[in-house]
Amino acid sequence: MQNPIPFFTKSYARLLLLILLILVSVWLVGYWFIGECYINQEEIRLRAQLLFTRATLIGAFISYLLIAFKYRSQLLTTTNGTAINLSFFRLIYFGFFTVGALFFLPKLWAQTMAYLELPDSAMIEVLFMDWLPYVAPHTSWLVTLAVVLFFIAILCSFVGFKTKWAILLFVLCGFYLFGIPNFYGKINHNHHILWFAVILAFSPCEDRWSVDAWLRKKRGKAIKNRATFAYQIPFIMIWCLMGIIYFFPGFWKLWISGLDWALTDNMRNQMNYKWIQLDGWMPWFRLDHYPFLYRSLGLFVLIFEVFFIGFVLHYRTRLMAILGGLLFHFGSWLFMDIFFVILVLAYSSFVPWDRIFFKDKGVESVLLPIKNLNGFYASNKMLCWVGAILIGGNTLFGIAHWNSWPFTVYPTFETMLATSTEDLVYRGLLENGTSVPLSKSPLIAHFSSERFWAMEEKIKSAHKTSSLSNEQDLLGHLCILLRDSNTNIKSVIIELEQRSLDTVQVKEVTEYIFVKEIRLDSLIK
Repeated sequence: MQNPIPFFTKSYARLLLLILLILVSVWLVGYWFIGECYINQEEIRLRAQLLFTRATLIGAFISYLLIAFKYRSQLLTTTNGTAINLSFFRLIYFGFFTVGALFFLPKLWAQTMAYLELPDSAMIEVLFMDWLPYVAPHTSWLVTLAVVLFFIAILCSFVGFKTKWAILLFVLCGFYLFGIPNFYGKINHNHHILWFAVILAFSPCEDRWSVDAWLRKKRGKAIKNRATFAYQIPFIMIWCLMGIIYFFPGFWKLWISGLDWALTDNMRNQMNYKWIQLDGWMPWFRLDHYPFLYRSLGLFVLIFEVFFIGFVLHYRTRLMAILGGLLFHFGSWLFMDIFFVILVLAYSSFVPWDRIFFKDKGVESVLLPIKNLNGFYASNKMLCWVGAILIGGNTLFGIAHWNSWPFTVYPTFETMLATSTEDLVYRGLLENGTSVPLSKSPLIAHFSSERFWAMEEKIKSAHKTSSLSNEQDLLGHLCILLRDSNTNIKSVIIELEQRSLDTVQVKEVTEYIFVKEIRLDSLIK
């Protein structure tokens, strides 16, 4: 088939790569020059590199907008999608939940139920959504019912039975099961699970390999095997949301910390800090021993996050965005034990399944300017509105740096970490007075590492403000859970330690800040 897009469309790709090359070169040279100019004036150097980073970032952003405007007709041109690709993505997306249901749902139920026993002091404020726990109360029977309905919705979405309603039920149950725990400890960023599902709910993702399609065929209303824009727009919406997920964390890193975020020892401190959160978990390769490597990877993270959306919008640069995204996610998994599995699963939306497995099916594929969409909008109003709300809402929350539910800015990690941190350590006292170390692993498994660490942050913050008594219920609850893993202890000693992050010995303790003993016999009725 002759490509109707003329050769000059390569200009967008070349210019985007040129902007990236110039920006990185200017960053490296300018950052080095500023360091040399203010070698003995650290405070001035910090301000200078931050202003330099912001100015170059704004310049690169304006340059990109000019290029995007010039070649807007190419960005707004896409191949028509097929029912095969969209339905295959539905099978992959809900198939993952179906296969993992035996492992995932019991864990989801247990972790959601864990918050039933937490005291009110463990709750946090969620922007614009503080009313939700009162409208959707967190009770054991509601959690159990939601898990059962969630399982039914997963199965029906996978097989394509009453597909739209099944996916909407999936979203409703997910909103409750994933949402309520966000009011305890911290907000976990699994929002995209629901965003992608809502888009699928209002798309024709059931037109192939579904019970609905089989029933339509029996009634003589089978869908023709042809390509239309209705099968491609859901993917474009998902890719835009992925771009938003990445862009704002990268933007805020650069805007708040500048290039220091990547080109100092901050990346090493970020990794060491995460390993402490994971109770001493370590990667198989100690990246923190190699400054050139972790600083280079820090720069890669900034470039990838900021430029992903620009690369993914054009078909000639999309492969670079995909490869960068996979490297980013698997690198985060290997070195920080952070893995957004559903976000990685969404990369299957880039695969042309119809060309790989169904070459001889005679599927028509043409190029369609998106600007000619009046007819499409008239017949797909709900899908267009859902996409606009999700993309617009999350863009607003990204610009405002708001963290909430179900709209949010994803974790930015934008601050520069100090060379030391404070960590709570637990020891148990036996009947004979012997002290034994208590692992945090049971608490991490019970609540997840992120939320448990956030609870400890509340305790440390309360200590600094001399209001530790306000967190007494939370401390007691954590100690009871620790006792379940060691029934011989009669009390728990809680120590707040000052730990160094500027050495490879993450476990090094430099100072004890306070020591508190909690007797378990006073907590257990």
